[in-house]
Order: sequence, then C-alpha cells, then structure tokens
Amino acid sequence: MKKLLFVFALAVVSIAGFTQSPSKIEKELREEMNIRGEDELIRINIIMEAQYDQFELRRKSDGFLDKEEKRDFVIKELKNYSKYNQTGVTSVLKDYAQRGKVENVKQYWIFDGVNCYATAEVINELSTRSDIEIIGFDREQCLIPANEIPTEADNTREITSNITKVNADDVWDLGYTGEGVIVAVIDTGVNYNHSDVSDHMWDNPDYPNHGFDFYNNDNNPMDDMGHGTHCAGTVAGDGTGGSQTGAAPDATIMAVKVLNSSGNGSISNICDGIEFAVEQGAHVISMSLGFYGGGSTAERIQFRNTMIGVLEAGVVGSIAAGNEGTSVGNLVNIRVPGNCPPPWFHPDQTLTGGMTCVVCIGATDSNDAIAYFSSRGPVTWQAIDPWNDYAYTSGSQTQIGLIRPDVCAPGVDIKSLNYTGSGYTTMSGTSMATPCVAGVMALMLSKNMYLTPAEIDEILETTAVPLSTSKSNVFGSGRIDALAAVNEIAIGPILLNTVVLNDNQGNGNGLLNPGESVTLNVSMENNSEAAVNNVSVTMSSDNQYVTITDATETYGNFTAGEIKNINNAFAFSLAA
Repeated sequence: MKKLLFVFALAVVSIAGFTQSPSKIEKELREEMNIRGEDELIRINIIMEAQYDQFELRRKSDGFLDKEEKRDFVIKELKNYSKYNQTGVTSVLKDYAQRGKVENVKQYWIFDGVNCYATAEVINELSTRSDIEIIGFDREQCLIPANEIPTEADNTREITSNITKVNADDVWDLGYTGEGVIVAVIDTGVNYNHSDVSDHMWDNPDYPNHGFDFYNNDNNPMDDMGHGTHCAGTVAGDGTGGSQTGAAPDATIMAVKVLNSSGNGSISNICDGIEFAVEQGAHVISMSLGFYGGGSTAERIQFRNTMIGVLEAGVVGSIAAGNEGTSVGNLVNIRVPGNCPPPWFHPDQTLTGGMTCVVCIGATDSNDAIAYFSSRGPVTWQAIDPWNDYAYTSGSQTQIGLIRPDVCAPGVDIKSLNYTGSGYTTMSGTSMATPCVAGVMALMLSKNMYLTPAEIDEILETTAVPLSTSKSNVFGSGRIDALAAVNEIAIGPILLNTVVLNDNQGNGNGLLNPGESVTLNVSMENNSEAAVNNVSVTMSSDNQYVTITDATETYGNFTAGEIKNINNAFAFSLAA
C-alpha cells in the first residue's frame, strides 16, 4: 500500500514598510559597531521578517511522489520567494555599494536573508525597515567542539570498534552499504585523495575536486586541518588502506569546506555550504560543528530558518550536540544548530513546536556510558521569535523544554582517516559520533530512498538501544543500532513505479487546481524474483483539501519483475 498526498495552497508574501526599531541590531553587532571606525565595513547577516511559511510550503510540495522532483520544486519556490521578498533591502544595499559603503552582497534562499559588508550608517538605516527581523554580526570563531585532538593510529586490518558496536557491518551482509546515497560532510574539507574514500567521492564536472571551499571561495575543498577527513572516514571509509572505518563504505562523500585550518568559520560560510549541499543533491548532511553557548539570537534565528528549508527539501541532518557536557538544565549546553528541533516528535517530548531537519547527536563510550564531554539538554526557544516554543521552567514537570540530543553513537577514541597521506588517526567528540549516525542514515536510505527525514529520525530513535527509562537529555533515545534500524524499514516486493495525473475533467493543464476532480494512472512493479499474487493497492490521505472518491484498485497477480499499469486506478477531488 502506498500513501499518496495531494494538496493545493498559496504562498503569502509581505510588502516592505519602514518603522524605527534599533533593537533589530543584535547586541553582539551593536558592540562591534561601537569599537569600529565610522567608515569601517562590518560583515553582517540580514534576516528578513517574512520567511516562507513552512506549512504552506509543505502543503504545496506534498503532491510530489518523486523526492528529487519535490526537492527541485522546494528550491525553486524558496528562490523565487526570497528574490521577491529581498527586493527592497537589496535596492538599498545597491545604492550604498555605489558609494563604497556596502560590499560583497550575497542573497540566500535556504533561509530568507542577505549577507554583506556594511558601515554603521547602513546598518542603522536597515534597522528602521519593517521587512527585517534582525541584523546579526557575522562573526568568525572556532566552530569545532573543544578537546577534539587527533593522535596517530596504526593501519591494522580491521573493522573499527565503533562500526561493529552499532552493527553496521551486519547491515552490509544484507546488501546495504550506502551505495547511491550522497552524504555532504560540511566541515574543514576532505582529503579526497585518501585511498579509503577516493573512489567514492562525489563527481560533478562543474566541481572537479568533489565539492567546494566556501571559506576560501574556491573549487578545492581539500582538508588542511584533519577534522573533516576524520568525519568523512567515519561515514564512508572503506578499508582500502587497512582499517574499515565507515558505517556506509559505498556512500558518496560530497566535500563541503566551510572552516579554515584552525577550525574557524562564520554562519554565512556554513549557510553557503548547506545551500550548496541541498541544491547539488545531497541526501544526508553530516555537520560536526556549531556555535558555543547555543549561539546568539541572530545565529539561532538564521540556523533554524535554514534547517527548516533543508527539511522541506527532504534532506536529513546529522548534527553534533557539542562537547560542553555539564549538568542537565542550564539550557546552553547544546550548540546551534544542534539545538534546533528534530523532524519527528518522540512521545516523551510532551511539548510540541516547530520542526527542522536536525537529528541531534550525543556521544557514548565503548561501554555505552555517556561520554563525559557530550553536551546535554534541554534547550528552549521560548524567547526566540517567531517560534516562541519549547518553553522551559526550572523544576516544572510540564514545561520541559526541547529534549536534546535525539540519539547517541560511539564518540570516544574513534579511529578514522588522516588528512595527510593515507593513514589513520584517533579522535574523541560528538563530532565523531555524528558521522557514524550519518553513515547509518545512508544505510537506511540505500534500502529505501523514499524515507523522509521524519521517518529516518523515528526509526533511529525507536530502534536505538535504550540507555535511560525514557528519552532523556543525556542519551536521547539511546545508542543507535544500524541493524535494528534497517530491519525496521519494511519494503514489500510490490513497489510504486509511475504515477500520471489525469485532470481532463478539470482544465487539463496537468496540475492540481482547486475544485478539480482528478484520476491517476498508476503502474506497480514486482521487484522480486518470485511471483506475487492477489495484490490490491489502497490510496489514503489525511489532508483536509483532498476527498478520495476511488481509493482501492485490484492489480491481481504479478510474475517476477512484472510491471502493471492501470489507467484511472484512483480518483480524488480537491476542495474549491
């Protein structure tokens, strides 16, 4: 049975006006302006007041059965929306640029915002605009969690212990190795010549070195620090050089460099990398970085809007919690964007709110104890507009905030790839746990590429080895189990093959329109080597705009590999 959802909705945009509001300049930027000269250019992020409504976008994109078609639609919608919505701001910036007071204007679509260098005069004028939510300081800082120091390791021929701990090697025996799944490692770059990943790096003729360097703005995302290569090896190191370090040894690695040789970078570098990964077809984002202390208000707003865009494009994120593990309850242990909400609500998360693509990852040791450094929740978004959700009140049993992390993975003394030569190093941190989860996500997608971010998160959490009595702010739902997660993914032999929409009873334009009655020509495929008999297919929808008028079709018997098409197999109508 395949569930199909079809909807029609309209996006809403706002028109800019002007009103005095100096508070739109965040505190950190105001402090920076106070120590800069009058004509000095400061790098800023301008976050627009109106962002594309998440649920409007979802209603418009739910009708796409093909994930890549949906991704393309969402990207196009976000680009068109942001281009229109930023017109007033970019016009002001263009005028100031001609006077040398603005430089390097970059517009974003993954969230609705603009990055540029501007003088205090420009910043103050922008702060009067009603179409701007907040203006943040695009500060550069070290974004790699503390204490992740590499030590040399040998090239013993083995499957590393973190990979066997999560039973990833047992999944390979089932035939799922991550093949066909693109994982974007957003980090310090990747040593794409390392023998353990060199034959399964992402290829694109426009990007000859398997990705892009957004820190230096060039085409060579070679790792010059080591952190990113180590993470990439935990995703997909295949053991060519000796040690098999990757959870998904046949996954494709997309190298996205956003940090320099010291691990420094800014939120604009990261958002550049995220936009690139989504637009270039990544299925999973692995990001072992974040802003200390939960980030500034502007950083939190910018990251949350960005991770909403990633979610709606159908991409899941494995994001590190951070290495600031202290007591539960201080609300700033989890780094941003790891403190953004998940794509699926665990039943123990009694407070609900908005969703993003972020599956937040903590770290365990070889005995399934929590790593001392692993950051702990909860977090709250109760004071962050426009969401104001996941309220937290100390000591309250009902106001519990947002539980972080979601799951854990081994993160202590993890052996993976060296960024120089073809050897190995050992490192510890939630940065090492994060790519392990990303690799397991790739294994899951290699079994079923149609899994949504919410389904991936739910399966990971419900099949994890429980390490606490409920989902907790220490372990999340527990330590991941790749074999249990993959076995939970049900794939029958009969698969959806093609769907053709027939709206001849409406205006015949091949699109869903209000008030139309629509039928579907649907072909199903027997993806097995044996006959399958007595097949019937049912379509359902819980969308308020859809009324199904013909929900069931009998396909009968399939021979091995047979494809059957039935015209007008299903029918539904759309609300006027």
